Amino acid sequence: MEEYITQLQKSKELGLAKNIGVSNFTIDQIKKTIAILGSSDEIFTNQIEVHPYLQNAKVVDFCQANNILVSAYMPLA
Repeated sequence: MEEYITQLQKSKELGLAKNIGVSNFTIDQIKKTIAILGSSDEIFTNQIEVHPYLQNAKVVDFCQANNILVSAYMPLA
């Protein structure tokens, strides 16, 4: 994880990427990413499965507490 997250950070610093986004990251994976990047402000979004039948509340709450946007995957189930 450290290898590809630091490469994403480097791409952003070089202007090759506007933001860093992750997909299907658990709370533990987000915590590791924050530790690698040094701040939750570096993570723009986490795309996770969220819809009326799967709220994924713990991950959503953690993302919101760390100012990480949640992009819904399959929002209509």
